[in-house]
Amino acid sequence: MQPEPRWGKEIAAAFVAAQAEMPEITKGRKANVGNYSYTYADLGDVLNAVRPVLIKHGLAVAQDVSRHERMIEVFTLIVHKSGESVSFGPMGFESGSTPQASGSAVTYARRYSLLAALGLATEDDDGQSAAKDKKPQRPEPRQDAGAVALFERVKATKGTPLAEVLTAFATENQRGLKIVDLAADPVYAEQITAILDGAA
Repeated sequence: MQPEPRWGKEIAAAFVAAQAEMPEITKGRKANVGNYSYTYADLGDVLNAVRPVLIKHGLAVAQDVSRHERMIEVFTLIVHKSGESVSFGPMGFESGSTPQASGSAVTYARRYSLLAALGLATEDDDGQSAAKDKKPQRPEPRQDAGAVALFERVKATKGTPLAEVLTAFATENQRGLKIVDLAADPVYAEQITAILDGAA
């Protein structure tokens, strides 16, 4: 069991004051994936929202990322100008063997670790999906526009090295690359999108 964070007087007072001033995290990104349509805040949105408040109260955030077996693990450290600090974590996400898959896992883990450490929530629909069983129940196949568009992008990679990257990522996550697979889970579809965008 991970030990509970130990709070010094200075950092505790600053953290309480900062938390009282934390803004609502603007969910400035929109995703239409499969049977889902949702807005979400990415890592940059979260950092841009919380940094000014943390700085005002003499606080800063650092995150340490490590890989353990098939997991990306993130520790979030909150530091006060007095020298006191408190660490949270690890928070882990399963990673793939490709740089694109690992990068996606790091981004997710950093975002959720930061939100958890600061006691914030954006009520992300993709967060609810991530909490489901690894093999979600598949919906009845539908010609959903978002899933179809993403499938067309995947299909366009046929015969390229990127197709092998996508296939490896899907296999490692015990998923497929058909429309129904992309429609079943917005987190998985967003990760596929990130791999495609990273290769563009």
